[in-house]
Amino acid sequence: MTDDGVYASAQNGWKGPYHSWFGRDGAITAELIGAAVPFGGNCTLAMDALQSLLAFSRFQGSKNNPETGEEIGKMPHEIRTTFDSVDQVQHAARTNAKPWYVDPTDGIMKNWDSVDSTPLWIIAVIRLHDVLQSPLDRYTKECVKAGMDWIVDNMNHNEGFVGFIGADDADGRVYSGLHNQGWKDSEKIYQYEDGSLATHPIKDVLVNAESWAALRLGAEVWKSDDEKYSRKINGVAMLLRHRFNMSRFGFLLPTKDYYAQALDAEGTQLPHIAADVPMSMWAYYRDECVIGQSYLEKVIERTMKSSMLNPAAGIRNYEEGTIFRQKGTHYHGTSSTYWPFVSAFVSRGMLHFGHDDYARQIMNASLSAVHELGSNIELFVCRQDGHVRPWHHPELGQQSAREQAWTAASVYFETLYLLAHR
Repeated sequence: MTDDGVYASAQNGWKGPYHSWFGRDGAITAELIGAAVPFGGNCTLAMDALQSLLAFSRFQGSKNNPETGEEIGKMPHEIRTTFDSVDQVQHAARTNAKPWYVDPTDGIMKNWDSVDSTPLWIIAVIRLHDVLQSPLDRYTKECVKAGMDWIVDNMNHNEGFVGFIGADDADGRVYSGLHNQGWKDSEKIYQYEDGSLATHPIKDVLVNAESWAALRLGAEVWKSDDEKYSRKINGVAMLLRHRFNMSRFGFLLPTKDYYAQALDAEGTQLPHIAADVPMSMWAYYRDECVIGQSYLEKVIERTMKSSMLNPAAGIRNYEEGTIFRQKGTHYHGTSSTYWPFVSAFVSRGMLHFGHDDYARQIMNASLSAVHELGSNIELFVCRQDGHVRPWHHPELGQQSAREQAWTAASVYFETLYLLAHR
């Protein structure tokens, strides 16, 4: 926690390179803090998390600026109010060809290269208001509406899905930014089976699941203010869910027991079996998520197999045996790396859909690894003998951030849930 709000990692030099505001990390952290309230979580902490989201919203896009990537209604990827130099940030992101954007009006470094910050912000802010039994004020509703309008506009440009084009490929882009804009933002994470890189725009499975939930939740918020607008947004969400569950031009794999991790520019499926699919259960609305009801149990069944769930570490990032032929995916693209927030998302979805025993298995597995490592670590590796260790880039020397906010929030939520259900 900082005077600004919730930062993504603790301040300990470049061992904590994410000691700044991140739209994605802040929303996920805030939502998990709120999720702990029914199990004894601290309401004051949840209110602080909500206030952080509201403070962050002042950076929501107010104009379309192709030079920087800012778009009306879009929540930013990263906001740095203090930094030693732009060069340091560029080095960390490995994007030195162009300068990162520093707003001359306030001296703040701003980057909008996140396709999921907007739906995540909408979900988190609505769920936190709900758990705190606090109605949304007019300003917050207008931020939600601007975010939903951004989602709909994005879908109109991406064949009915939410997608992104890398900053290096975007027309008119002057300032540097990220090539991939989901939570797996490694440069080469979206590949075909032969190892070649997928063509943009990319439509990511989890991003579209989150966008569906954001539209459903936001439509409900706006129902009493503008019923016609609410119906329109619900109609867009229904169409997104229908397309999502198609095996032709949608995410449903031909086997109809799982979903592709993404679609490329032509709608071709990228079939790597990723944890992002069961993570989509976290993005629920009432008794549904974007995954079709007839396929949900198959996804759950596959998730609980040993190829996806490691009892010593939690949910694998990819199914065991997944191969990425293109180098440069160490951070996200292996079946031996584990992100604690991934396990928290999956277990939270399992709880919502009535699989409490499965949720407890996942929670205990992830918590045991975090306990062994002794910190709220960003990600880690589990060896074949079951021992866990921090992740370490084999070429660059980069290591896991040791105190990460969304890991701390995951531990907080899971621990309170387990204590409440002893």
